[in-house]
Amino acid sequence: MTGAAPGMPWTAMEEGKFVYSSEAGAINLSRGAHPGYGMLLLFQETGERRYLDYAQHIANVFTKFIRKDGSLPYRIRAETGEVVEDYTCGHVLVALFLDALNQVAPDERWQDAARRIVNWICEHPMRDFNWKACYEDVDEKSEFVNLSGMDALWAVRLLVRHAAEDPRHLDRARKLLRWVEDQFVNFGDESSLAVRTYYPAVREQWICDYPMEGHASNYAYSCWELFRATGDETYRHKTVATFNAIVRSQRADGAYSTWGVDREMTESTGGNWFNANHNAMSELSCFLLWQRGVAPLPH
Repeated sequence: MTGAAPGMPWTAMEEGKFVYSSEAGAINLSRGAHPGYGMLLLFQETGERRYLDYAQHIANVFTKFIRKDGSLPYRIRAETGEVVEDYTCGHVLVALFLDALNQVAPDERWQDAARRIVNWICEHPMRDFNWKACYEDVDEKSEFVNLSGMDALWAVRLLVRHAAEDPRHLDRARKLLRWVEDQFVNFGDESSLAVRTYYPAVREQWICDYPMEGHASNYAYSCWELFRATGDETYRHKTVATFNAIVRSQRADGAYSTWGVDREMTESTGGNWFNANHNAMSELSCFLLWQRGVAPLPH
């Protein structure tokens, strides 16, 4: 609980030490929103104040680093606040977390910070589409060298949820989803894809160009939010088709092959990244809740 970012979650650890040289003793600041969101879910389920307290603590640290223009540094040294790498779109996730926190414990600070992030998105990556990949095992890359659809898909949901503030946000969300489809979504076989899998399939990033079920679920849920916002049946069809592909690619023991499953093979084609596996399960569960008329906490 000391330093410039006290009590913030470590981003990548192994036996108490950082494991990726790309971080060089720094934390990926925005990814603290993941455990922050988990604290909100625990508070909702248990009513134990300590979970909400920690979520609010994480949010307080975020508000110290979110600049007036809505930007947030990517990697910092937690002890000093020194910026190791500046540009990121990863704080889209922070805005989603702050919106969810505001729903549980309303506070103008969370609303203001989230709005500034939305404005930054509209002024920067929605203009130049520099949706720079934000992953712990990727070192610093020059502009436009390595793009990813992960944060862009979260931004689709963020823009939809803030559409009441600016009617242009829905058009921006549609345009951004179309960009993700152009760069990262496969609706059928093509020569650049490493495996012949089930479709729609969603690739992770330019330098790790594999279809992954976790990213497919992120895409599906963003399609679902656009369907709910616009009534356009195309988005509903894409949602169902993508979740069908995820279910079809699941192995008999319940696991997934994160590097993609060849539909003509019975064995997996690559290792399992359990965060990605969990994301598929989580988004499928949220979709089922919506189908049953229960709205999950915004994520």
